[in-house]
Amino acid sequence: MTTQRHALTSTAPGPPPTRLLRGLLAGFAGLVLIAHGLVHLMGTALQWQIAELGELRYADAVPLPGSPAGITAGAVWLAAAVLFLIAGSLLSSGRSTWRRWAFAGVVASVAVIAPHPGPAVAGLVVDGAVILLVTATSMAARRTSR
Repeated sequence: MTTQRHALTSTAPGPPPTRLLRGLLAGFAGLVLIAHGLVHLMGTALQWQIAELGELRYADAVPLPGSPAGITAGAVWLAAAVLFLIAGSLLSSGRSTWRRWAFAGVVASVAVIAPHPGPAVAGLVVDGAVILLVTATSMAARRTSR
């Protein structure tokens, strides 16, 4: 099985500093995805009534934490977290499949944030940046494969 490398860490011809920069950017972007995934665990903790973290309070949460809808929302927060953790790990290790995982993470993330953004509105901004990164690297990978 051959492993495809993504556009950010491409081994395409070019001066070594360009390859180094691509590798550094991929590592940084992977860490951002991992951090975004870890932040999603806060939504799970709140909805499952494990903890009130930072400015997140049970009284302000929608749906009501601990309710059936809250338990379901917590599971979606957890799914988004896992998807972003996988995507970040794949991106940092140079695997092109990170895009699929990141896209799925955005879908799950938007599903729980968009209806009631509140303090999580910054997550929508990060989700938008992830979609831009997925799109840009997909287009770059297609150009280099021709």
